[in-house]
Amino acid sequence: MSAPHEWSCDGLVPDARGLVVLVGDGAVATLGVGLSGLGTDVAVAKWGRVVHVTAGAAAPEDLHDLLLTAWTPERSRARPQTRRFTPIKDDHVQTARVSETSFWVSGNEVDPDAFVALDGPAIGRSRMSTIRLSEGVPDDPIFLPATTPVTLAGHIHGPHGEEAGGAGVELFGLLDSRQIGDAMPERLDERTPLLLERSVIASPDGSFQFDGVSIGPFRIAASHSSLGSGGVWVALVGPPVDIALTLAPKVKARVLRHGLPVPAARVRFLPDPDAWAASVDPTDHVTEQTRTADDGTFALPLPRKPAGTIQVLLDDGTGVRVVVPNLQTTGDVLLGDLTVPDQRRLVVRLLDGSTCDLLAVGPLGALGLNVVRAASRTGLYELELPDAGSWALNAECRGVVYEIEPPIIAVPADGQPPAVDALVVKRRGD
Repeated sequence: MSAPHEWSCDGLVPDARGLVVLVGDGAVATLGVGLSGLGTDVAVAKWGRVVHVTAGAAAPEDLHDLLLTAWTPERSRARPQTRRFTPIKDDHVQTARVSETSFWVSGNEVDPDAFVALDGPAIGRSRMSTIRLSEGVPDDPIFLPATTPVTLAGHIHGPHGEEAGGAGVELFGLLDSRQIGDAMPERLDERTPLLLERSVIASPDGSFQFDGVSIGPFRIAASHSSLGSGGVWVALVGPPVDIALTLAPKVKARVLRHGLPVPAARVRFLPDPDAWAASVDPTDHVTEQTRTADDGTFALPLPRKPAGTIQVLLDDGTGVRVVVPNLQTTGDVLLGDLTVPDQRRLVVRLLDGSTCDLLAVGPLGALGLNVVRAASRTGLYELELPDAGSWALNAECRGVVYEIEPPIIAVPADGQPPAVDALVVKRRGD
């Protein structure tokens, strides 16, 4: 340092490539010289480390075209208890190649389960906890051993040996990269936090494979639209694994309107909001939708945890909902005939709202909300609501959304709702 806020690095040749690192109190500044991944301006971060890749279980000649990237698990605010995560790029961490086998990693905030991933065409993927990198000092390099790539293969079949071609197959690894290998947890179950690493579609004969994997353990989950779902834990990669799918129980019913069968109606399962928010694995609460046959019947596979609602939707927006209890059953659930009522017509007289559109959102307290909009030049609005329940009202006036008094109206299951007189609640100065 020649003076406060000034520094120099003398003796560099014109084509020099390297990294200038300035270490301060709780901060690290870097400037790349001829390096890709770093800009020409000085970058400041809270921490920084040099990562040296060693051969480890791989051969030295395999350490070419290496790539070190930073990732963090995507966390859902709606499902804080989830144990199944998808990785997304970590914008708080930067990586830059210094040499063929060395990288500079720096960053600020660190998620407790964030990691850097080492990939290469001749090695298996390796992960290292970002926290481990952030806890050291810049002049103390960290060594990341490469691993040999192996292939994890297997076969999927139905309950009676049917080939499950087209099944979706997902490969999960442990979320905490510090537990991979010898430090793996003693117990692996549905509450073990997992990170989605890859997904493939099974071949027509039900076979699948994941190339370039390294250290386990892994969880493989498979699902098929008609043969069910299944999964298996793999502690060590070895012989091909066998996954037997289990058929899910189905909910069966017939959809009628005005006493006649309704063909081609859309039928889907909506999870209970509380069960969805408390879910460990979101796939426990979802299933593929279906449509009614020409005679109005349908058979919808239930998810593994079927607390929720069956929703039938017609093309004109009308429909019916039926609550399904969280039954631990292996048999089908028969609902009989489901009658779709006509739309509920809600009439609203909106005071001081002749230039506004009226919005109704509902039914509240359930997934699968509907938004119904109506316009009027006279202040008298008619909204065709497809479901009973509580609906929230708002007014959109010249692009600005205002509250309505009353803010919520109740739509009965039988009959038509009464007309409502409403007032636009505007802020002072509007």
